[in-house]
Amino acid sequence: DHVVINEDDELLIEDAENGHSESMAILGRWYLFGEKPGIERNIEKGYDLIEKAAESGNNHAVGYRGFCLIEGLGVERNREDGGEDLLIAAKRGSSFAAYKLGCMYYAGACGFKLDNERAKKWLNVAKNILHENDKYFGLTDTEKNNIKNYLSLKSSATLSSQSGFLSSDKLVVDDEVPTQIQGNDHDSVSELTANSPPCCNCTSGRHNEELANLK
Repeated sequence: DHVVINEDDELLIEDAENGHSESMAILGRWYLFGEKPGIERNIEKGYDLIEKAAESGNNHAVGYRGFCLIEGLGVERNREDGGEDLLIAAKRGSSFAAYKLGCMYYAGACGFKLDNERAKKWLNVAKNILHENDKYFGLTDTEKNNIKNYLSLKSSATLSSQSGFLSSDKLVVDDEVPTQIQGNDHDSVSELTANSPPCCNCTSGRHNEELANLK
C-alpha cells in the first residue's frame, strides 16, 4: 500500500519493518496524516507504528501518540493520557508536540482550556527547537508561518474574540518551561471533565486555518 519514491524511502520503510524506532515514527506519521506522496493514508497502521516507536522510547512518537489519543485517531480517545504524552514530548524537545500544545491552547480546542499565555509559550518553544533530523521532525513552512502570525498579535482580548472557544470546562496542562531548557519538574494534566466538548478535527487543518487566518 505504498509506492517507494526513492532509495531513502525504501531503506526507511525496511528499517521500520525491522523495528527501528525512529523509522517507525516517521513511517507512522506518513500513514497517520497521509502527507507523504506515494504513501496512502492508513490511520490504524499509522497509530500501530507510532505506538510501537513510543514504547521503544522515541520521543517524537510519544508526541504523535499523544495527539492520536487526544483526537481518537486509530485509538480510543483519552484526552488526559494524550495531554500527558504531548507535554512529555514537548518538554523533551518535540517541536510537533510543542506546536500542537500551543495551537490547542490558542483555540481552546480538543478539551484544552483557552489560555493565551500558554499558547504563546509553547509556540515560542516550538519555534526554537532544532532537530537533528529536521526534514522529518521539524516544523513545516506553514506551521512556522502560523506561529509568526499568532505571535504578532498583541491583544489577548482580540485573541479571545477571534478564537470563539470560551468554555471554561476544559483541560489544563500544568506546564512549566521544558526540562531541556529549565531543570526537571513534574507536570500533570488536570481539570479534565467528562462533559468537555468534542475534540475538533485537527487533522483537517482547523488549527492551521485558525492561525493562518490571523493577520
